[in-house]
Amino acid sequence: MDITAAIRHDRLNNTEQQIRTKGRISRWKTACNKIFNLTKLNPQSLKFKNGDYYYYCENKNSIVIAEIIAVFEKYGSSYVRVDLLNSLNEGRIHARLYDLKSDFDQEFVPIINSNRAQYVCETNVFRFIAHLGSVSEESCGDSCWLGKKVKSGNLQYTTYFHFVEKSCELEQSIKEAEKIMKAQKK
Repeated sequence: MDITAAIRHDRLNNTEQQIRTKGRISRWKTACNKIFNLTKLNPQSLKFKNGDYYYYCENKNSIVIAEIIAVFEKYGSSYVRVDLLNSLNEGRIHARLYDLKSDFDQEFVPIINSNRAQYVCETNVFRFIAHLGSVSEESCGDSCWLGKKVKSGNLQYTTYFHFVEKSCELEQSIKEAEKIMKAQKK
């Protein structure tokens, strides 16, 4: 067996987690601090799993609710679906977005407008700014997927408007954090 085949074989059979380099750790901490200073929530401590709800900073004028559909973790050169995202590994988080229904308080409905993003696939956790905890889900109509509604509690609803007021600052911090993570080690 030649050396390249041996290396490839070793990579495929290696089940140990990859360890971050020192530069990658410091960039991650700096990026987390950018978000933590504004939200008082540490993205590094978040553990994502299927069915959880988070406030998601869509852009500088929009905060929506994101339902985690699946979490994928990098394993070698491909992504593998996992139940929990290990914060030491770079992962992809797939989520469905819900927006506030205009004529009802505390009720969020799936975004179905073709002009807006309905789903997201994120590699960094910075846009998921706060875990909602328990929310009530309701289904109306024939389709449990399209007719699903999410109702937030009073405290969650108040928190939503707090984040909406700070959405411009949040977007700027998120962009800075993403820029830090993309920066190459010098």
